[in-house]
Amino acid sequence: MSRPGLGSTPDQDPASEDEDDYMSAAILASASTAHPQQPPQTYSQRRAAALAKQQASHLKPLRVREQEARQEAFDTRIDATNVGFRMLSRLGYREGMGLGRQPGAIVEPIPIVLKNDRLGIGIRTTSNKRHSSAAGERDEEDSIHLKTREEYRSAMNSRFQMRHVAELVQKARRACESLDTGVGSERNKYWMPLPVASDEEMSSQTKLFDVIGSSQEEYSHEAFDEGGRKKASKDDGANAQEENVVNDFDVLEPPQQLQDITEYLRDTHHYCIYCGTKYNDRLDLGSSCPGNKEELHDEL
Repeated sequence: MSRPGLGSTPDQDPASEDEDDYMSAAILASASTAHPQQPPQTYSQRRAAALAKQQASHLKPLRVREQEARQEAFDTRIDATNVGFRMLSRLGYREGMGLGRQPGAIVEPIPIVLKNDRLGIGIRTTSNKRHSSAAGERDEEDSIHLKTREEYRSAMNSRFQMRHVAELVQKARRACESLDTGVGSERNKYWMPLPVASDEEMSSQTKLFDVIGSSQEEYSHEAFDEGGRKKASKDDGANAQEENVVNDFDVLEPPQQLQDITEYLRDTHHYCIYCGTKYNDRLDLGSSCPGNKEELHDEL
């Protein structure tokens, strides 16, 4: 048996020749292609996948599935290949037409309402009518209340507006009296009305006149005519005419009173109550005052 020398190499095992080197490029390439890495999922993706898995595992009840299938069948129109539709087509029916000779015939089929409770026939209908009637009454009451509130608001606005116009009329009458007095004009219908004496003052004045009349010759036959009636004097006629003029102005509505007295102030004294200014002449009034309306002054 010969022994190997120093320069010789031992015989290699055949099994070791079939094994690949773990440091070779072939091993690294096979490892990288065998298990490809997936990109990390976000929270939204993981949540969506979990919900999809949960819905797939969840089975709807039979009653719900039957109801959905029934509703889907109700919502599906009959196509042209249906035997009944072809029969109606031969009779002249076209899709979208109403059934019957009347112009307002129904186009959609009568809806099917299934009865799923154990109540008697007609009880549910009566209850629904009662509820719908109560709801209609509530809607009617709400509309009445809304209309009442709107009418009340409108009435309050009108009342406030009339009160404001009346205040402007009083202001204009005081200004008219002051300006007329300043130029020496006589009393006219635009001035403030004279104060009316109270009942106590009238009774005291009547007693005083009775005492004076009994001791003087004022109430002689010269002041009366042959029939015993008091003769009318010029002063009485002037006073009666003045009262009629004042009453004619006082019976007007406040907006008309305001219109008349403001035009008088503008034409006579070149004065505007909204500006609160007495202008030099008509030209100055027309160029400086926006007009004889309060809203025109509010826009400035």
